[in-house]
Amino acid sequence: MKSHHYILAFLLVACNPSKEADSITTPDASVNYFNASEGISIFPGIKAVYVDVMDTTKVNPIQFTGVTSIGETYPALQSPGPSGTAGILPLRQSPGMHRFIYTNGKKQVLADTTFNLTPGEKHTFYAYDDADSLLHRSHVLHIVENTSAGEDECRFRLLHLSSDFGELHCYYIKEDGTKVFPSSLPQKMKHGSYSDFIQVDTSAVGTDGNAYLQFFTGTDTATARATATIPYRKGRSYAVVVKGIVTQKYVPYKDPASPDPIFVQVYANVLARVRTIN
Repeated sequence: MKSHHYILAFLLVACNPSKEADSITTPDASVNYFNASEGISIFPGIKAVYVDVMDTTKVNPIQFTGVTSIGETYPALQSPGPSGTAGILPLRQSPGMHRFIYTNGKKQVLADTTFNLTPGEKHTFYAYDDADSLLHRSHVLHIVENTSAGEDECRFRLLHLSSDFGELHCYYIKEDGTKVFPSSLPQKMKHGSYSDFIQVDTSAVGTDGNAYLQFFTGTDTATARATATIPYRKGRSYAVVVKGIVTQKYVPYKDPASPDPIFVQVYANVLARVRTIN
């Protein structure tokens, strides 16, 4: 039996950093904007994940950043390797019921789901691993974004998408190392859940203009599993996506060049990715 070791901490980022302006476009009453997606893990050796978007009627056109086609397969999420990151531009789609099929480079279906896109709203889809079938199936979390942050508000929401993280706890860590546990921060968040918007605690903002969150499991506040940096900008809303696997698992992977299955050891650190909503 062959054994290969890979570090897998793959995040499919909902917006390419170089396309930040596109990601915060405000929808109008006739067009939906949506991002897809973060958190689909891929089999080692596969360099792309595809997002197939098709209206359930199979007749309505699909628009990819201004290019219209019907039933187009969009190779949007290109990765330099199993530990890389990738991004997708915001897509536009007419209101109504739409089917979203997430596949890997071998066209194996990771998730197949249908959503009703209501007009004039901004939708975000987060695909994340099924805790019971790592790398084989994914769930899709659908959030209709509230982009009505006040001019004096800076806020964020937490998304717990790490299948091996257990219950999610967090605190602010100040510049002097002090840990702050305000009641506004949710505790015991479960896998696949997300919080309402939380106002950034201004008392935790450092001289560099950032607030820092640290995440831990159980009651072990001494061991930080991940840290998120939230820029304090009035009028901004952020999503803090916790993603990654912290235990070691062996999963079978069929290599076309080998008759024997390869058992891949998968392990990684927890990641906390901050993305701008508006």
